[in-house]
Amino acid sequence: MKNILLLLIGTLCLTSCKPKPEAAPVEIGNTLTIESTLSNGGQVQGSLNTMGFFVEPSYAGTLKQNGRFTLNLPDNFDTVTQEAFNTYNKEDSAAYKLQMNTVKELFTNLDGLDTTGISNPIALAGTYYGFQVFENGQRNGAIYPTSSPAFMTYILEQQREGAVAGYYYFFVYASAAAQIKGITSFNEYLDNDSDKTFKYLEEHDIVLNPGWNIVKYEILKAIETSYGTTIPAYVKKSSVNKLDGNTLWFHITGTSQAL
Repeated sequence: MKNILLLLIGTLCLTSCKPKPEAAPVEIGNTLTIESTLSNGGQVQGSLNTMGFFVEPSYAGTLKQNGRFTLNLPDNFDTVTQEAFNTYNKEDSAAYKLQMNTVKELFTNLDGLDTTGISNPIALAGTYYGFQVFENGQRNGAIYPTSSPAFMTYILEQQREGAVAGYYYFFVYASAAAQIKGITSFNEYLDNDSDKTFKYLEEHDIVLNPGWNIVKYEILKAIETSYGTTIPAYVKKSSVNKLDGNTLWFHITGTSQAL
């Protein structure tokens, strides 16, 4: 299976049935403010990190014990990200040379699609698209906007089998405009012990504008293998103009270094 999974390992968290305060709609622009409440809040509190691996945390929000949080994603996040990478790259102990992804490195399987600006750099908020929680300098999981803990757990584990329908959102800061439109399809083997194939579909409906952008990743269809497990058959990645007040957020913990 080509690169259809984006994230890392995590574990399932139980959801709370307590009523949650109404979340404010989130609209994109040069800055992005998110105010919401975790569906499984009450487990953790702390500061929210907007940066990724290897670089020093940059806190831009707070998670309260009751699950309520505010996240303020700043303007010029591409510059902020590159400066953090430059600082890391100058260290004698640096194990890698960090640089921002391009659009075509983030969105895969683009052959034959209608694309513009895909060589432009792009900065991703958070660590593998979630926002790590730090309390007293100690990392304690991350928060994600997703349809369900079961779906996010499947994504975080980076497994082909066990797919469930669902979606999550992630946030990217574009230095310049870019666009990806169309559907890629190719034949995939149903499993390792079978000659049966199926047509895998991956749809892109991406329009990136300079500044903050919200992207929705969703598995629209999963099919059953001869083992009785399920694998993705139709994946869609699309730009959305805003998150509405009904968007669900969950706190997820695990053994991965990102959590």
